Amino acid sequence: MSAGTVDVGLREAVGNHLRRHLGPVEGIVGEHEKTHLPIDLFVVAASARRPFRVIVTCGMAAFRMHPPEEFASCQRAELFLGLPPDWRLDGDALRDPRWYWPFGLLKRLARHPHTGGGWLWERHIVGADGAPPHGPGTAMNGALIAPAINMPPAFDTLTAPSFGAIRFLSVLPLHPAETKLGRDDGVTALYGAFADADVDVVVRPERRSSVL
Repeated sequence: MSAGTVDVGLREAVGNHLRRHLGPVEGIVGEHEKTHLPIDLFVVAASARRPFRVIVTCGMAAFRMHPPEEFASCQRAELFLGLPPDWRLDGDALRDPRWYWPFGLLKRLARHPHTGGGWLWERHIVGADGAPPHGPGTAMNGALIAPAINMPPAFDTLTAPSFGAIRFLSVLPLHPAETKLGRDDGVTALYGAFADADVDVVVRPERRSSVL
């Protein structure tokens, strides 16, 4: 795999998996930087049954993560989140931090375990105290990695040639108080707050914190 290019086999496998389980791929936000950790972003169109777009990373699973021994099977993953159907995706918008930040968040998280030699999986919380918001128009500055929320059951795992099992995990942006609750009281408590506030996989920059 050359710098700036996602492995062709992985790209094809992820694209076919998305079309099979979610529907037409509306576009791909390619990797424009020269990097040894290239990440493409597939944009899956909204549908009548799923009234939001799905943005999915492709490239995180090209390399194995390094989980603890008891989680040895949790080595390859890709990430996704939902965007409202009216979220701007034109070229000008993707140069505007107001519209681009969910894409940038996915790319940073997809590279996170590889740059640090660790792993990223369900129930992991990412974000530093006092970090700036993800972008203009939101106060959220952290993220929870969660199961494949709001997706068909068969979407959860892809078995790809040369890569093996790849899990698809959702990214839920967090307010500072939500990050603190998850770290202090556990992710189960955070899920309880989410349920009371109807938080789901669709990014809503203006949403209030579920922790009052």
